[in-house]
Order: sequence, then structure tokens, then C-alpha cells
Amino acid sequence: MHRVFTPFHLSAQILGTASTLLFAVWLDTMRSLLQGLRQRVQPEAKFPQRPPPKERTIALERRAAIEMGTVAELRERHQVVLMSPLHEERMIEDLAGGIYGFTATWNLRSPWGIPLSYQGDMADLEIHKAKSGVRYVIAFALRSDAEKLFQDPLGFEFTVMAGPDQEFAWPVAIPVARLKIIKTRPMDDGNSAIDFSIR
Repeated sequence: MHRVFTPFHLSAQILGTASTLLFAVWLDTMRSLLQGLRQRVQPEAKFPQRPPPKERTIALERRAAIEMGTVAELRERHQVVLMSPLHEERMIEDLAGGIYGFTATWNLRSPWGIPLSYQGDMADLEIHKAKSGVRYVIAFALRSDAEKLFQDPLGFEFTVMAGPDQEFAWPVAIPVARLKIIKTRPMDDGNSAIDFSIR
């Protein structure tokens, strides 16, 4: 018995062959794209480069005043509360305003941002991120230096301590973008001294 191929049968065969060919071409194209993506992806660096804080934040910090007061008064003025332990070691630049935490003095030099901890010791600096987004370093200055700092003198060089002692007992809040770190020095009593100048 002979099969009869009508125009309908021929059209179905042609369409089926065309669909198979199109699927094969699509599959080959997708494989090529995936291989290209695999070649472009590089392993993440141990310390990935982070973009600097937003220009708006830097501009705000450059205009922000140096402040004085007790630590409790500065926290209230900046409207900050202690960061959550869930955010341990997160960069302050990645967190919303209204928090404070602690960081080692050398972290202020980090190009990747300032990591925060919800616990600090005598050698650690308290850092505020105010509701406005401005970041402040809280440190302790000599009374004479604190009075000069309150006048916002550009280029003024001074020394502060991370924690208070008998001489360095005056809390100051200095916007991060206005600080130029000259040197950090560990002290025999466990405190940390930081030599700064004001921008």
C-alpha cells in the first residue's frame, strides 16, 4: 500500500525540520554565550574595591562643624543608637544613618570603608553615622586643643585619644571627611593616640 503525501503532509515535514534546525541554532548560541560569561567572570578579590562614599556625603561632611559635648550629648545630637550585632563588621558606608559603633584607629585609613563593631575597647574609636548621613569620629582631646577645634581652624594639627584619660578628657566629634590622619600610636596603657590635621 503506497502512502500518499498531500501538500499538507509536505508542509508539516518542512515545518518540523525548520523547527529542529532553529532549536539547534538557539541551543548552540546559548552555549557560546555561557562560555563567554564564564571566561569574563573573575574570582572575587579578598578585599574588593569599594566605591568611595557618595559625593553628597563628602560635601556634607566638609561643611559640617566640629562639635563638643559629653558622649551622651553627642549621641543624642546626632540621633544615633548602638548598631545591631547582626551588622557586625559591616562598613559604615553600607548602613543607614542613625547608628553608632566602634572601630580600630587604623581602619580610618582603609580605602574599602570603615568596618564597625557593636562592642569596643579603650583602643577603639566610637564612630557615629548621623541621621543626615554625616560620619563623625568621637575622640578625646586636651582642653586647649578642644577649644581650638571648636573654632574650626583649617590645617590645625593635634592629638586625640580613642579613650579618655586624665589629660585627654574632652570629647569632640569630628566629621570623617575633615580629618587627615598623620599617625596612630598605641599607648602603654592600652589606649590609642591619633595625630590628625583638619581639612
